[in-house]
Amino acid sequence: MSNLTWQDGLKHFISTFLASPRMGPIGYILGSPYSPLRLERDIPSKNWRDAFEDLLAMDLGGGMISDISRREEDAYAAKKRYDHTSEYISILNQLLQQNLQLEAMSSKTREATSKDQNRRGTETIDNILSKLKSSREGLLSQARNAHVTFEERRSSSASSLKPRGQWIASLITSGALPGWSSDTQISSKGIIVMQFERRDAPPELAADVQVSELELKEVFEEGKPYRVSKLEGLPPEQLQSLRDGSLVVEDDPNMKVSRLMTDFKASSSSILMQITETEPVKLSDGCVSARVTIKNQLVDGRWVTKHFDREPGRVLEEVENARKAMELLHGHLTDSPGSLELDGYPMIRDIIQSFNE
Repeated sequence: MSNLTWQDGLKHFISTFLASPRMGPIGYILGSPYSPLRLERDIPSKNWRDAFEDLLAMDLGGGMISDISRREEDAYAAKKRYDHTSEYISILNQLLQQNLQLEAMSSKTREATSKDQNRRGTETIDNILSKLKSSREGLLSQARNAHVTFEERRSSSASSLKPRGQWIASLITSGALPGWSSDTQISSKGIIVMQFERRDAPPELAADVQVSELELKEVFEEGKPYRVSKLEGLPPEQLQSLRDGSLVVEDDPNMKVSRLMTDFKASSSSILMQITETEPVKLSDGCVSARVTIKNQLVDGRWVTKHFDREPGRVLEEVENARKAMELLHGHLTDSPGSLELDGYPMIRDIIQSFNE
């Protein structure tokens, strides 16, 4: 160990921590070379996530996750994929309409500059028309790709399409990781982070780990090491500013976080944090199931608690809604929100209008 560099020593410490008994299956998922999140990259033809969840369920003395439960979750996920694709293509259509309007305006302006023998003006408009054509082709390409992706994923399972951190959290809500809880929240840097904590263990076996989807992507796709530092939640002054619509986040070149706009006011029902826990309960039909408890902390400070028994579709819906709300806040925390326009549209419009004045 004494001959290790600082970076290698850190890697050794993290791998040892993740492999410790206190970290259990979550440590295995995050750190093992045989993690389903690594195997799916190397052998994508297999559904390693569902297989791993079944193994956890059987290890607890139960059976594999029921087909009914998986079908219910898959049905909801399929509907969300359809809705998301439809919404995305609708946005692309709106941008395409703006692009076509600008092309029409530019063409008319070019005719006028050509008649006036305004060579410089004609060259400027020709350059704009070229960029607009490229933009139009790009929008059409994105729409085609969205349709292709939707068709490719039409028959995919819900678990295989979940972001990595969300999938780990779903192992908790399915009852496969009893005693663990997951907290998903907006951090002080505007990044969505997840903390997995073992709450049923004695102090000497207590364990928790914090990750973000970005970090998991870097680890499993790019081979980067885990980060050690933790991100805290939004401090009281930022929360109040977020409610007032005047939050400002300090620049951080490492996290690529910039200012927050001053014209955005979060809805009082926007979700800042979501905690998921499970406990075994005996239902009216005599079956023992994992009751899922979801606690949402809203921007206005309230906590809303919901319970679910054998309702994987509704649990997934609740989680998806919370993540969507957090991603909206995340977008405002990392980039100033704008109108529904492509970069450059306002400038192009101003140039065209200057020729027509």
